[in-house]
Amino acid sequence: MRKHILIIPLLLSLCGSCFFSNSSFSDTKTVKEIPDHLYFSEEFNKDLESLRPYGEGKDLEGIEKKAASLMEKWSNKSERHYFVLVKEICTILSSYDYKNDKSMLLLVSYAEPALKKSNAIPIGTEVTLLKCLAGETMYAVKKEAGDWVKWRSKRATLWFHAMRRVEKGIDRKYDPKNITNWPTLNMAPPGGGSSGVAPETIKDPKIRAQYEGMIAKNRLKIEKQSEQIELRDIEKQFIPTAERYIIYLYSKEPYKTIELKKYLEDYTIANDQKNRILTAVSKASVVKDEA
Repeated sequence: MRKHILIIPLLLSLCGSCFFSNSSFSDTKTVKEIPDHLYFSEEFNKDLESLRPYGEGKDLEGIEKKAASLMEKWSNKSERHYFVLVKEICTILSSYDYKNDKSMLLLVSYAEPALKKSNAIPIGTEVTLLKCLAGETMYAVKKEAGDWVKWRSKRATLWFHAMRRVEKGIDRKYDPKNITNWPTLNMAPPGGGSSGVAPETIKDPKIRAQYEGMIAKNRLKIEKQSEQIELRDIEKQFIPTAERYIIYLYSKEPYKTIELKKYLEDYTIANDQKNRILTAVSKASVVKDEA
């Protein structure tokens, strides 16, 4: 009994922390370094804001209608619009108690299709949606054994996908604190001149070409730094949460240790993470057998 009581705070902490990351990878490299508030139009930002009063008022019907309207209006404009909108909808749905199971069904209807876009979804959005979906577990444990096993397998693979993505994305040889990796804030053209001047204002074609090359290299530094800092932040916050969640899923009957081991291998989960997960699940099954 104690084990089941302890898991409720875990699930609540997962659901209540869907504002996991305000940053994200964009869907194209050309706009990666542009923050959301500059990339999106004022109209889009206002539409996002218009969702929040429905959440604060716990107006589930209002959220459902507004979300559908905004998805129709913006989701086909770009992948970046789509993912930001889905993240906002799911965050609002998971942040309040609507006293209605329909809120979770609605959340799943938005989160699952986005998570299936595994090659395009920004990593920050991916982990946010997973944490928002964690509350679904309190409903899933009530399923029949066969349905629970299928559901558990489906959810576990989503979390393992994100874990692998974080690990593969981090360049362990890159040091964000190394000054040589820092981008230049105010770059001046070769031979002197005003910092930040537009390349097209430089008359000499050779100097202009050199300057454009310097700007391109600096942009790559900006992208690399932003990406690596974000991934390291996600690793610190998300990976421990993911481990606890996976442990919880596979510490419930029916035990499927062989399946778990296969996923850990298939998704190339780091050895230290793998060992912690398997050890914890093994202990849980022993305690259950002895009870």
